[in-house]
Amino acid sequence: MGNAGRMAYGSTAQKGNSSAVVVLWVLFFFCSVLPLPVPNGYDWVFALVIFLVIFSKQIYLVCKFIIDTPLVNCWLIAVEVIGFSFLLTFILFVKITFLFYAVTFCLVIPLAYAVFQRFGAERVVFELSKGFYIAFVILLAVSFIFGPPYKADIQYSAIFSNPNEFGYILTSVMPCIGYFLVKSAKENKGYQYLHIASIALVVIMSIMTGSRTTQLSLVPQIIVVLVLLLRLPRFRKNETGGSATIWNGLLTGVLVFVIASSATVGAFTVGKHALETCAGVTSEHALVASVSPNVENGLEAMVESVSTRYSKGMSDGNINDFSSGRLGIFASFMQDIDILGHESETKQVVSGWRFYEHTYAHNVFIQVAYSAGLFAGVAMFFIAVFSLFRSIIVLQEKEIVRGSWSAVSCVAFSACAVTGFFIYALFGDGYAMFKYLPASVFWIASAALCSLSMRMRCRQKEFEPHQQCCL
Repeated sequence: MGNAGRMAYGSTAQKGNSSAVVVLWVLFFFCSVLPLPVPNGYDWVFALVIFLVIFSKQIYLVCKFIIDTPLVNCWLIAVEVIGFSFLLTFILFVKITFLFYAVTFCLVIPLAYAVFQRFGAERVVFELSKGFYIAFVILLAVSFIFGPPYKADIQYSAIFSNPNEFGYILTSVMPCIGYFLVKSAKENKGYQYLHIASIALVVIMSIMTGSRTTQLSLVPQIIVVLVLLLRLPRFRKNETGGSATIWNGLLTGVLVFVIASSATVGAFTVGKHALETCAGVTSEHALVASVSPNVENGLEAMVESVSTRYSKGMSDGNINDFSSGRLGIFASFMQDIDILGHESETKQVVSGWRFYEHTYAHNVFIQVAYSAGLFAGVAMFFIAVFSLFRSIIVLQEKEIVRGSWSAVSCVAFSACAVTGFFIYALFGDGYAMFKYLPASVFWIASAALCSLSMRMRCRQKEFEPHQQCCL
């Protein structure tokens, strides 16, 4: 990024403005996860408006940049294919939601990429991660005070009606925690252990939700963070004291993880019970609980929950039951995929003993193909795979891990978000930015990842970032 670009963005992101942007990301988080008093389900408009406000100061320069530099590459072409497919679906069925999707894919996501390419993604990702991190802490505090306690045989859902909703929030927050963990490790600050405790909290709460999609999505995200940490210069074995630093870090990290995990279980069992007792409140879930509220029983409940969830349907070889009916849903949706999309994104499905009056595909790629047509589904799959491999390539770049903390932390966020979303996409159906938080994080991370890759290639070829350089 040239000096003019740094000065242009720096003038709009001074310390006061940065705090305001962080607040906006906090609002974006809650607009994406909380029901708002808006009719006809158009609460996503608030998230869209907040997003546009965040980038409003750069729109003029970005529009000029788009005119000067054609944004033509495989990733953008695939995004535009999805956008125009939804635009065609809107023309066929005149459904305003499809127009919103078309505008998002045709204009908003390319605009985000253009902003990252022109000004760099590091500052935006830093403010987003900080905003989401703060919002997550607020959400946990509210859930502890007003939500139910964790009990045996109950999937914990915090203040939400569905445990999967809370689970998807956990997968969306993990990249932000990974960002600050890598940042602290890069700067060799003690805050890294606080972020390890946050990761432990997220992992334990994912087990409490009983959402297997959430748990599986967190695995590659944690692996990405570990890989980046071990590739930092001070953890390299060939560095002075590198091996000792690795072992000390691992042992301390494991100890912090265990303590934080036990504290989390204790807070949402014994701590929550004590809070309700002091407030004179009897939880409605207490009638269902089969054990008294203590840490030991809480841990036993989690182990039993994991065992039950992952062994479901395996005793009689019923794979469809193991997948919670998803295999039948996949097959039903795939039978109706055509070149053109459908008026409704849901359909009636009978899967084994399960009957769904209106269900989504529970797979992002199948859902996009069903909603907007075959070409859109193929493009969505290409983007996910392309972003996944791009994250693997970037993780191997020595220039990244030996560069500034902002660059390596941005890679940590983007790679975590992309790998986590790929697992989520196999079993979830939220693909629309602003409407689903995991999708919003993915599209921002994917655009940031492409921008970082482009700038790295351009530097290697001694080009300025604003010049065209093929991915």
